Amino acid sequence: MLLTIISSTILFYKSFKFFGVLSAILFAMGAGFSVFILDHYFTTGTVEPHHPTAMLAILFLVVGAVSSLMAIISSILGRQSILLEEILYLMKNNNMTNSHEN
Repeated sequence: MLLTIISSTILFYKSFKFFGVLSAILFAMGAGFSVFILDHYFTTGTVEPHHPTAMLAILFLVVGAVSSLMAIISSILGRQSILLEEILYLMKNNNMTNSHEN
């Protein structure tokens, strides 16, 4: 229960950092596999025994790219939500002030 609350708070308020770190890790893993595959390709001229590793490298790079897009989108949506909460607070505060004046 407590871990769920903490993780959802981190995802909501620090979403860019969370998804940014996740995408950096995935890109690093994809780059590592890609370096191995490219080295083997330039040495032998083929990636023949390492097709699954090549697919895994591509998968990590694509998922890393999607994760970085999620970082940008979630950051925008999180900031928009915070601004809407501030506007709602100010509107309620304004309504309470106007009702006391009447």
